[in-house]
Amino acid sequence: MEKNKQYWKSIDSLKDPKTFNEAARNEFPDDIMEAPDKMTRKKFLSIMGASIALASLSGCRKPVQKVVPYVKAPQAVIPGISNYYATTMPFGMNSYGVIVKSNEGRPTFIEGNPHHNSSLGATNGFVQASILDLYDPDRSTYIRNNGKKGSLNKFKQKVAQLCKDGKKIRIVSPSFSSPSIRKIKDLMEKNSNIEWVCYDRMNNENEYNGIELATGKKCKAIYHFDRVNRVVSIDSDFLNLDENSIYNTKKFSSRRKVRGVDHSEAKMNRLYVIESNMSQTGAMADNRLRLKQSQIDHFVYELRKRFDNVESGQEWIDKLYDDIKVGSKCKITGDPNNAIIKGGPRLSKESHAYIAEMNKMLEAFDSDKPAVQYVPLNLRKVNSCPSNSSDYAKLLNEIKNNEIECVIFLDVNPAYTSSMNDFKNVPVKVHFGMHYDETAKLCDWHIPKAHYLESWGDCESIDGTISIIQPLIAPLYPDSFSELDFVMETLKSLPNLLTDDKECKDRWDLKDDKFKEDTPFLKFLWNERMPIFNSSNSKISKSDKDFLSDLMSDPKYFSYEFMKSKYSSKWNKYLYDGKVRKGYPKDVYLSTKDWNPLDIQYKNRSNPNLELVFYTSGNVYDGRFANNGWLQENPDTISKITWDNAAIMSVTTAKKLGYKNKELISIEANGAKVDLPVWILPGHADNQISVQVGYGRNFESRIANGVGGNVYPLMNGSYATSCKHSSKGVDYTVACTQDHHGMNSENPSQDAADREVQSRLPDLFRELTLEEYRDKGPYKKVEKRDKDKHLNTYKKDEYGNLLRDEKGNKIKGPRKTLFEHPYQEIYDRPYSPDNPPQWAMSIDLNSCTGCNSCAIACQSENNIPIVGKDQVEKGREMNWVRLDRYYKGTDIDNPEVAFQPVSCMHCESAPCEQVCPVAATVHDDEGLNVMVYNRCIGTRYCSNNCPYKVRRFNFHNYTYDTPEIVQMANNPDVTVRFRGVMEKCTYCIQRIKEVSHKSKVEKKPVADYNLEAACQRACPADCVDFGNKNNPNEEIYNSRKDDRSYGLLEELNTVPRTTYMAKLRNPNTKIKKPYKVQA
Repeated sequence: MEKNKQYWKSIDSLKDPKTFNEAARNEFPDDIMEAPDKMTRKKFLSIMGASIALASLSGCRKPVQKVVPYVKAPQAVIPGISNYYATTMPFGMNSYGVIVKSNEGRPTFIEGNPHHNSSLGATNGFVQASILDLYDPDRSTYIRNNGKKGSLNKFKQKVAQLCKDGKKIRIVSPSFSSPSIRKIKDLMEKNSNIEWVCYDRMNNENEYNGIELATGKKCKAIYHFDRVNRVVSIDSDFLNLDENSIYNTKKFSSRRKVRGVDHSEAKMNRLYVIESNMSQTGAMADNRLRLKQSQIDHFVYELRKRFDNVESGQEWIDKLYDDIKVGSKCKITGDPNNAIIKGGPRLSKESHAYIAEMNKMLEAFDSDKPAVQYVPLNLRKVNSCPSNSSDYAKLLNEIKNNEIECVIFLDVNPAYTSSMNDFKNVPVKVHFGMHYDETAKLCDWHIPKAHYLESWGDCESIDGTISIIQPLIAPLYPDSFSELDFVMETLKSLPNLLTDDKECKDRWDLKDDKFKEDTPFLKFLWNERMPIFNSSNSKISKSDKDFLSDLMSDPKYFSYEFMKSKYSSKWNKYLYDGKVRKGYPKDVYLSTKDWNPLDIQYKNRSNPNLELVFYTSGNVYDGRFANNGWLQENPDTISKITWDNAAIMSVTTAKKLGYKNKELISIEANGAKVDLPVWILPGHADNQISVQVGYGRNFESRIANGVGGNVYPLMNGSYATSCKHSSKGVDYTVACTQDHHGMNSENPSQDAADREVQSRLPDLFRELTLEEYRDKGPYKKVEKRDKDKHLNTYKKDEYGNLLRDEKGNKIKGPRKTLFEHPYQEIYDRPYSPDNPPQWAMSIDLNSCTGCNSCAIACQSENNIPIVGKDQVEKGREMNWVRLDRYYKGTDIDNPEVAFQPVSCMHCESAPCEQVCPVAATVHDDEGLNVMVYNRCIGTRYCSNNCPYKVRRFNFHNYTYDTPEIVQMANNPDVTVRFRGVMEKCTYCIQRIKEVSHKSKVEKKPVADYNLEAACQRACPADCVDFGNKNNPNEEIYNSRKDDRSYGLLEELNTVPRTTYMAKLRNPNTKIKKPYKVQA
């Protein structure tokens, strides 16, 4: 047999094997869609010849050569079929129950768990965007010791040696609510020289301490807004920035729905808001009062005196009190009023004490379904660990006196939020977090934190629901640890706490295969680990060993085999439901009979000088989401600014200080200076500058680094302070989206036809008061404009001749109706399960809070890329859902605010379809305006002809420029678009096709499946209805038949499938005089 015989596949491979092998390895290059630097005819034809074969590849998943088939596929993983798992996202003192979609072991989308009390099936932007944090390429990947690679064992040895030497160790963490971590904290503090300090720079301590003044016990408050018809929000953005915002929005919006009743019987709640900076909650107000921050406490004091029948001399306070007091009745409906008052974190503790007393007088605690419940924070059944500034101040004093040897920063970042100079005297500093951030760089040790979707754990929501955190994916970086893993490993390193039994100690290894396969985690895992504690050791109390059993109210045994056999079925149920315990037991809530009030000393904190006020961001929160591109590019609810924070001030204040919009200024306070652009915002309090925290990060990151300014150094321990300011003499580029893709622009360069469309603003957002609606019925256009003459009809005689009056003018007949068009008979056939469903959407403007949850959910579900600040500033953002914010009224300092989500209307007579030269946008038999991406050649004629301005053009290969790990977040059911392609809302057609396929296979009607668009499922206000508009059994049918329903720009006769329900306001019309500010 001939040796060294050469084998080859083709002539090319034989003549030039090196080039051939290189081409084979690079069959699908990442830059195949990018034009070469020098385009030759040969290269052009090569690319064009390959374009057809690559079309489907370019628009779907990761390159083919990256896909590796299973040797033995997991039983539960079927390619192309999504799996769904319940887990929980911890969020400070709260937690959100979620359902996570997994595609072949890769989490891709998050929805709310309808069975979990804190989410009730909805999400907010933070929850939706948290999946992007899982695939963050800037996450820390390995353990560091003095900047070099370290190991966990060496870290544990270091901690063990410190404990053995009697050195004091402190753990600093944010507030949390994990039962297991709470137990470990208690064990450490009782049985070692470790103490645990919880501290948040932006916290709710004033509320807890204020309730303690009023009741004698430090408590957290739970509000139920669905149980009252009057809500008074005092400096509280409870619909947006509250830790329980999803639950709050769900319950509050349920009382804003006016459906299924005759307009003469319509009812809704009334919202009063007193605040300094315009918030999302303030935008929903029926009556809003803007006050400078330091004056709000005095307002609370005056309102509290009114409850004691002391006349205030302020019409605002007197009429407010008359409307909410016990025994009052609604002027419009005649129903008894019941009310609650909610205070925000910036109020003083004295104000919160007054609010607690007023809620007691309003009988908010005294029914079977109380509107407010107080939960003492010192009970064993309560696992919340709140922020405590006193403990933190004590720690800093100990460090100053050189008493502390080691500080472990557990997912906190003091180098960013305060100063690491406070810790310069600490010999050993340890950082645990997801990023090698500002604090990590200054520490001796850094241990990477795993994402919650990679972790096992547990947590407790504000209402006491205990939930399971289960991983959806193995840790992407092996050296990362969940928070529970890390504190357990730290506990293991403590001497004299555990026995020397090797078999028991081995059980602590979380990476043990037997553990993974056989041991139920968390509650049951603790039962197996409890034998590690030496029962003869007097340091370990029996209550410590029994804490699991008390929590679960089950027999107190520590046999793993017993627990496994007894709880195996329950464990599976807990994982399936996503929760272990639903709410606190009734005996946990504080009764008004147990109140033991303390003396409240009122202090008037009104400040005549210019104030600097701090508040958390609705996008990056306190900075924890700063490296999330979806949230950075998400426009702020009110200002509509992206990728920045600003110095927000009123029109009057800007004029007084001599500043113009976007002018860069320096703000100096607390010995620090920060440069920020001026942003003039209607509705903002005078003589005050408001700034958002969470920006200005400074660590190696592709998103957060250098975005905005860090204003934490300006804080002096409170939420408001005096400041100095000066102009830098230059303008700053601010990327604001409010004027992008607008339907109301008055640009004189537009042609006459376009200007005609843009001038229709009064009909774009329709609203009226509840009283008007009850008396006169739905919104009607009073003014009939000449430009709407295409909607007019004219009377004719029996011969078809036009009838004219005595002046010779044509006699008008009835105006055309909304859905009168040539294609009506095609789409409006009577409902039948055999007919194709006709998809439509309805948005209730009365309950929409403008939270942007729909926009983030759409971005996650449909693989919408971020484009960056420069592109946003040019108007090239890619979001399919645009949330327009409108101001209403002639008083620029006191306007009303309205929100309107706008996406593709799926017009039945679509202007875009009529101008596309290649039929890339067409109608299907279900009434959808669909896109055929591989036909689109990017003329943008469709965008120019769309009156709603909802189409987006890919100016660059945004998706292919993103790191490969970020592309793991892509939904494999949705095409990834490339440069030169137009895109827009598809009504989540991938979900529609999935349900259609199931209905055919299972031979069931489509209506039998719970089909929800991503925006609908995410919305915490339940303002979106989606379904078959012809099916009378679906909510969308009733919504479109409601007398408040209207089509956007309906006079153009585009017949949009997305319709709106007019907004109602319920103001107290007795409040007419302005509030007189006290000197």
